[in-house]
Amino acid sequence: MQRGLEQGNPLAPLLFNIVAEGLKGLLREVLEKKLFKGFLVGRNNVEISILQYVDDAIFFGEASMENVKAIKVILRSFKLVSSYLNCKSLSIPFLYLGIPIGTNPRCSELWDPILKKCERKLAKWKQKYLSFGGRVIL
Repeated sequence: MQRGLEQGNPLAPLLFNIVAEGLKGLLREVLEKKLFKGFLVGRNNVEISILQYVDDAIFFGEASMENVKAIKVILRSFKLVSSYLNCKSLSIPFLYLGIPIGTNPRCSELWDPILKKCERKLAKWKQKYLSFGGRVIL
């Protein structure tokens, strides 16, 4: 728990499925108690309430204050369970997939590391795939 998992670890998908099922279980409880109303789709009015893909979750429901309160309760409960399991919370700002989250996106200094990384990758690409004449022009 303290060290986390590295990308590519074979346990990561299993652990993610366990955690994602926990979130879905909380939503299932709220749905059974009729505290959340999902979004009705199609001719048969199939109720959609959550879409989970990789490490993202999207809640679908009626635009009502009751639904907002229910989602808030679900997310708070999920956070409490995560704390109980000794998972640490990130403080804002933090990096997600190399992109800073929780800072002003209009600040140019924010993008400097990302631009430098792109420039380094382009420099390698230019050296590898362009002729000497092409490199001189660029």
